Amino acid sequence: MKTLIAFIRMIINNRYIKLLISIILIIIGIYQIREDVASGELKFNQNHFFGIYGIFLLIDAMFSILEGIVGVGENRKK
Repeated sequence: MKTLIAFIRMIINNRYIKLLISIILIIIGIYQIREDVASGELKFNQNHFFGIYGIFLLIDAMFSILEGIVGVGENRKK
């Protein structure tokens, strides 16, 4: 059971998976805003938060990818 949990955490903490999840969340948020604008009523609901969280997750994923490419990590030695 512990190995399964560790495997799931490894997948979720992967920077490229975070990037993919953030793009999906941003698409959900944009789709919801487009639906609200088309219907004429802009009610703020939880799907808008998906887009906002997706933007923050995108920023986090991009910094972690840059950290891995450039090697600016705190524990990385040259």
